[in-house]
Amino acid sequence: SGEVKVELINNTVDMGTPGEYYLRYKTTDANGNVSTNKIFITVVDTTKPELHPSYWRKTVEANKDAEFTEFPEVYGTDNASGEVKVELINNTVDMGTPGEYYLRYKTTDANGNVATNKIFITVVDTTAPVYKDLGIYGEQTFNGKMYVTNGDKIYINVHFNEKLAINPIVKINGKEVFQYEDPVEKVDANGNTYYIYSKTYTVSEEDGLTDGELSFEIYGYEDEAGNVGTPLTALNTTIGAQNGQIIVDKTAPSLVVDEGDNPQVHANDILPFTVDVKITKKVVNYAHKFGVTVEAELGKIIGTEDMVHSDTENFTDPDEAKDFVKRTGVDSLAISIGTAHGVNKSIKTPVIQYGVIESVHNAIPTTPLVAHGSSTVPKKWVDLILKYGGEIKKSQGISEVDIKKMAKTAICKINMDTDLRLAHTAGVRELLATHPEKFDQRDYNKAGKTYVKEQVAHAIELVEGVK
Repeated sequence: SGEVKVELINNTVDMGTPGEYYLRYKTTDANGNVSTNKIFITVVDTTKPELHPSYWRKTVEANKDAEFTEFPEVYGTDNASGEVKVELINNTVDMGTPGEYYLRYKTTDANGNVATNKIFITVVDTTAPVYKDLGIYGEQTFNGKMYVTNGDKIYINVHFNEKLAINPIVKINGKEVFQYEDPVEKVDANGNTYYIYSKTYTVSEEDGLTDGELSFEIYGYEDEAGNVGTPLTALNTTIGAQNGQIIVDKTAPSLVVDEGDNPQVHANDILPFTVDVKITKKVVNYAHKFGVTVEAELGKIIGTEDMVHSDTENFTDPDEAKDFVKRTGVDSLAISIGTAHGVNKSIKTPVIQYGVIESVHNAIPTTPLVAHGSSTVPKKWVDLILKYGGEIKKSQGISEVDIKKMAKTAICKINMDTDLRLAHTAGVRELLATHPEKFDQRDYNKAGKTYVKEQVAHAIELVEGVK
């Protein structure tokens, strides 16, 4: 017929749902003949899913001992499938190092379309720099204290776990004396990097030195983030002069000279070598002006004498003794050879180091050697003291065999003061106990002197071999 009517009779396409669809068309000619045909439509999902986090950017404080935990709440959407899988595929955050980092998320819809997104994390340093160690050193450090005077050097070292942007400034007695230069980078035994700021300071009268403690302050330092560090003071000291106990000693030696037939003065026995040399030299120079001989002690002797107590001993080193005598000019030297101060020498059973005597004598053959702490603590005096109300616990002395043997060595003087005090006390206690009517010190001192005379005679017999 030549004439055809075309009409769409069915449309199954759902544009919101991926899948296979069709359009059905009907054609009719002029004579009423009809046919239908399908045209196929494929709806596909080509859109990427979207990520919806609770934040896109976050700032957190640096903390080298922590892990990042402040993850966002996330979910995904997709216009087509409606179902989205979200997973974290990369976390670059380093909480110990300030900087820009990101979390990378992957979203996948039901049709396999994938999208990735970054959420940015800024790690910032908001904490002030903290020191690792603070050390104060000097030649005259002893028992956690440092002794200084004008012209002495102090080494002030401070360690930080990070390199500072502005180096610390040091004040001494309230006066700014220097600012540190760039540090030396070091690595500790655990592989951690740290930085040492080191400087030498020479003690100066211009800094207002007075007898007492030297004060200092380390301040004004900042890290790269602009955080200002807390000022450090003496109490922060961890190495060397503990708690910053720096003692300024400007006092010249002051001696009371005995103008007897053999005037003598005894120098320090508790200070470290460099301090001992310096002070003993001052004493020697002063004493020799008056014809006074000086006996010094080198090495540490166990026990208690006057207000000085030691639980440890340190035998005298021959080379150190030679150097000490040369630098100080002392007239005689008491050495540590295993003797012990006091009536109670039982901290450790005394063992005399005859080899030390010989070695020191060979090093300083013209210097008379002295044995301190050589009392024998005679049992008869101790027993009398105990009998008449005294209290002496665990008394022990140097054996008389050792006294005789020491007398044949280079030891020229043997100190036995405790024996004399025991003898005198025994005599006094015995007289007062047996004669309670006595009150005149001339009476009981005479009794004490009688026993002292007896003890001295016995000591001479031990040392000289004659009665």
